[in-house]
Amino acid sequence: MFTRISTKILVLFVLNVLVWVSALGLFFYLIAARSLEKQVDSSLSMTATVLASQWDGALLLALHPGMEEAPLYRSFSERLKRLKERTNVEGIYVALPDRTNIVSSESGYRIGQSLPRLDLMQRELREAMNGRTNASGLVTVNDKTYKSALAPIYSADKVVAVLMVDMSPQYLIYLHTFRNSLLLFTVIALLACVLSAKLFSRTITTPISRMVQQVEQIGKAQFEFPLQITGSDELSKLGASIETMRQNILHRDAQMKMMLSGIAHEIRNPLGGMELFAGILEKEKLDGEQRQYLQKIQSEIQNLKKLLNEFLDFARPPKLEYENIALSNLISEIHAIVDSDLKQKEANWIVEIPAELNSLYADRAKLKQALLNLYRNAFQALPDGGEISSRVQKNGSGIILELSNSLISPIDREIANKIFEPFFTTKEKGIGLGLPLAKRIIESHGGELKFIATDEARATFAIKLPVGANP
Repeated sequence: MFTRISTKILVLFVLNVLVWVSALGLFFYLIAARSLEKQVDSSLSMTATVLASQWDGALLLALHPGMEEAPLYRSFSERLKRLKERTNVEGIYVALPDRTNIVSSESGYRIGQSLPRLDLMQRELREAMNGRTNASGLVTVNDKTYKSALAPIYSADKVVAVLMVDMSPQYLIYLHTFRNSLLLFTVIALLACVLSAKLFSRTITTPISRMVQQVEQIGKAQFEFPLQITGSDELSKLGASIETMRQNILHRDAQMKMMLSGIAHEIRNPLGGMELFAGILEKEKLDGEQRQYLQKIQSEIQNLKKLLNEFLDFARPPKLEYENIALSNLISEIHAIVDSDLKQKEANWIVEIPAELNSLYADRAKLKQALLNLYRNAFQALPDGGEISSRVQKNGSGIILELSNSLISPIDREIANKIFEPFFTTKEKGIGLGLPLAKRIIESHGGELKFIATDEARATFAIKLPVGANP
C-alpha cells in the first residue's frame, strides 16, 4: 500500500503518537472524571446528611395532602428555601418511601405529588431508607440533568423519609474543558509528529534519493558527478561505498579508453598504409580479376575504418555542440542517404512532423549519427515493400519521435532485451555498437531511447527529446 519510505515513516510516527496520546489522554480523562465525581459525591452527600439531621421526622409525617397553606408547611418550605440559598444547591426535597413529595424548596410541588426522578434512583432510595447516605449518578428529567444525594430522616431511630439534595452538574463543564484541552493537545501532538516525521524522513530519503540518482547516472555511464553524503551512519557508509565504486569505475573506464585509443592508433597506422598502397596500386594497369581483388581490398579497408570509428565513438563520451535545428531537415538528409536502399526494397517512407514540434536544440551531427544508426537498423529488418514511418508528438515540455518499421520476422523477446547491449548483434557484419551508441547520444541530450515491439509485424523505437536549451 505504502511504497515511499517517507510515507511509511510518516504513517508509523502518526499511528504511534495517535495511539499513545489517545490512550494516555483517555486514561487521564477517566482518572480526572472519577476523582472529580468522587469529590462531588462526597461533598453532596455531606451536605445532604447535615441538612437531614436538622429535621424531625415526626413533624414531617404530620403533613398531609391539602395542607399547603398550613403554617407548618409554609414554615418548612421557607426553611428549605433558606437552606438552598445557604448551601448553593439546585433544590432540596423531602420525600416519603413511596417516592411522593412532602415539602420542597421549589414551587409547584404539592404534598403527595410523585417525584419522577426518584423512579430513576430506586437503588439510592433503598440505600437511604436503610440509613446510608449516598449520591446518585447523572439523572436526566425533562431534558435537564441532575446529580442528587439522598440522606435518611429519622423519627424515633426509624427512617421515615429521605432528604434529596439536587446539584446541577457544573463539574461537567470542567470535564468538558479538560477533554477539549486533551483533544487540542492531541491535534498539536499529531501536527508536531507529522512535522517531525517529515524532517526525520528527509534525513533518510534525501541521501537515498541522491544514491538512487547516482546509481542511475552510473547505469547511464555518467561517472563525472561525485556523490556527496556526510555523516557516519549506515546510509553515509553506503553512500561512501557507492562513491568508491564510482571512482573505481571511472578509473577503470579511463584506463580502458587509454587502451582503446592505443589499440586504435596501432590499427589505424597500418590501415592507413594499406589504404595508401591500395590507392597507388589502383593507378597501375591491372586486368579485370586483379582490379576486382583490389576493389575488394579497398572495400574491406573502408569497413575496417568504419568499425574502428564506431569503436572510438562509443569509447569516448560524446561532446555536444548545441544549435537550433529543424527535425524535418535532419530526417530529409537521412532519407537522402538511404534513398537508394529504400528504392531497392520498394519501401514506403512516411514522415509526420507537426510544424510546432519541428524545432530542436541539439548537436546536429551527433543527433544525425544516432538517428542514422536507428534508421539503418530499421532498414535491415525491413521486408520488400515494407514501411518506415517517423511520427512526432508532444510529450510535456519535449517531444517523442516514434520510428516504426515493418518486420521480416517477429523479434524474439530475449533479443529485444539485449538490443542496446554493446557488442550484441545478430548480423553477420558489424560489431553491435550502432544502437548502444545511438542510445548514449540521445541520453547525453537529456533524452531517452526505448525499443517497443508493438506486435509481430512491426517494431518501434520511441525517442524522447527535450526541445529547450542544453539540459
